[in-house]
Amino acid sequence: MTKRRNTKRLADGTLLTHAETSRILTEVETAIDAGDVFISYPRRGRPSLNGDAAASPHVGFRLSPQLKSEAEQLARRRGISVSELARQALEVMVASASR
Repeated sequence: MTKRRNTKRLADGTLLTHAETSRILTEVETAIDAGDVFISYPRRGRPSLNGDAAASPHVGFRLSPQLKSEAEQLARRRGISVSELARQALEVMVASASR
């Protein structure tokens, strides 16, 4: 029985050997060092609520098990997260208090 080798080829058909891999990595590292290539990494965490790169403030609070369950059910029916439900409720309360 012949042992089958796990070979990979590039899009142009070039066999991807260790030497070819090293050549490609060197080429990419050289381009990065020269500033010819920009590497961006995904941001960690949730996107900002105010649209800029700054982190949104975080507020935590405790709920009774009953209120948590009811909030989850209401959020599910509306197709939103419990966090979004809480944001909407706070916005309504703050807006009505400032009238």
